[in-house]
Formats: sequence, C-alpha cells, structure tokens
Amino acid sequence: QLHTHTHTYTSIFAVHCLQKLWKTYYYGSSGESFEHFSIVDNDQKDCSKYELLSLDCFSTNNLKIFSEGGAKNRLEKTESICNHKIVHKYLHVCTKKEYNCSKCPKCMRTLLSLYALDVDLDKYKKVFDINYFNNNKDEYFEWIHNEYLYNSLIIKPIYNKLLEKEEFNNFVKNREILQLDPSCPNYYKYEYEKIINSKSFKITNKVLSIPRKIIKQIKSLLKSNVKE
Repeated sequence: QLHTHTHTYTSIFAVHCLQKLWKTYYYGSSGESFEHFSIVDNDQKDCSKYELLSLDCFSTNNLKIFSEGGAKNRLEKTESICNHKIVHKYLHVCTKKEYNCSKCPKCMRTLLSLYALDVDLDKYKKVFDINYFNNNKDEYFEWIHNEYLYNSLIIKPIYNKLLEKEEFNNFVKNREILQLDPSCPNYYKYEYEKIINSKSFKITNKVLSIPRKIIKQIKSLLKSNVKE
C-alpha cells in the first residue's frame, strides 16, 4: 500500500526538481472520475482521492499543477494511446522495476486492458513479456477476478470489457462452477481467497467466524500446492 498512499507526493517531488522546464504541469489522474474526490479518512485511502486539493497546494507562483484526465477511466485512457508507435517502444507502467516486469498489478492491469481492447500484443514485445502473458493467461485472469471481487473501481471497466472475450468468459464460468463444488480439490482454496480478499479481512487482517476444520483443510491444500 506504500505506493498508493504516496505516489502523488513522490511524482510531484520529481516535477518540482525539474520545475524550470515548465510553467504548467498536467498530472495524470488515477483513472477514477473527480466525483470520487474525498478528504474523509484520507490516511486510509489512495492519495489520488484528494488530488484535486493536494495538487493545487503543490502549485507555486511559478508553477501551476493541475489534475488531468479525470473524465476518462483507465481503460479509455489506454485505448486512446494504444495504437501509437511511440507507445509500443516506450510505454512504462511498472512500479517495481526500471522496465515492465509484466507481473506486478500495474503491468497485469495494462496487459489485460490491451488484451481486452483486441490490440496486437506482438507490437508490445519491446516493453512487455508477451510470451509469458500468452502462456499464463489464467494467472492474469485469476488476479483481475479477485480484484473485481474486492470491488475495485479502476478494475470494473476492464473486467466488463474482458467479459466480451470468450476465453475470459469461459474462465469466469468455470471458476464459479468449481467454487460451488466442495468435492473440487481447489474448493477450499477459492474459499480462502474470497476471505483474504474481502474488505473486512483487509481491514482487520483476521479470519472471523470460520470453522477451524475448514481452515485446517485450506492450509493443508495450500501447502501441497494442489492444482486443478
């Protein structure tokens, strides 16, 4: 959560380090519309929630900083740039490495967005590990499905667009069927994932009102790395 709580501050620090280069700076918004602006419990939220206020506070007499792009969600922003050649060569979204690792949340989200938009992924071989993505789509599908269950506002448009893809639609249907079948080897694993991705668990870091027998079975299955 460190990045989500500090990215505005670290980015604007860099802007001020180079402030002689510009008089006006448009800082890309988080991908949520301005209607989600809030200063309530802001120490518990992504700092982008209150950028409309904080960015103006960072402005000076010589440098004006604006929050830009709040009218579009992440998917729409990706769609607006995805076919430009310069993007194919230089797009960098990773928060883990100096190159796109292709496995962190931001890399996965971008790759899934491009996939959902039917972009020719081979054009992005210089900036992403496209072979890994093509060979491990279930890993990416699993991640975005869990994020969607956690009710991520940024993920929803991407998830809904992905449902138009037969491959992803089948994945979701099969996963839902397996989750309803206690005889499935991964049944308890899925139950465990639902628990740890629930809002209450993320807040309390505790598993509440779950029979010890089920927890024991879950731990046993996870240790044995049971696969479907």
